Amino acid sequence: MRIETATRGKEPTKKKKVGVLLMDHGSRNKASNLRLHELARLYQDSMGNDESFVVQAAHMELAEPSIPQGLNTLVSQGVDEIVCHPYFLSADGRHVSEDIPRIVQDSIESLSISIPIRTTQPVGSNTDIMLQAIHSLVQGTAGNTA
Repeated sequence: MRIETATRGKEPTKKKKVGVLLMDHGSRNKASNLRLHELARLYQDSMGNDESFVVQAAHMELAEPSIPQGLNTLVSQGVDEIVCHPYFLSADGRHVSEDIPRIVQDSIESLSISIPIRTTQPVGSNTDIMLQAIHSLVQGTAGNTA
């Protein structure tokens, strides 16, 4: 007896390709800007060979690529949606609550982006993660002399 699969004759479903845009303020200090790009690379590498995620870094101001440039790069790479992540400690600051949403919306309009774009809460809004990070740094420093 032969068993037929339910997918016979159907096209395989395409896996959604998600663009991730890590965004920070930007700095005149090149090393500070490079840190975000390194985090983007590490995050991309953490996905292994999963090509359904594409990670880019962008800066709100003072450095390139800018947020509009980062969004445009992800769109040109054929992503189906974009998730923006503000790499900021405060969820209540003006940059996170006003400036970045405005820049993203202006970019959607000026670049005629038609795919969904969503924005996460900033990394600093996750109290458990922040407490773990602080505790780890304190434990690593306590009792050490400079």
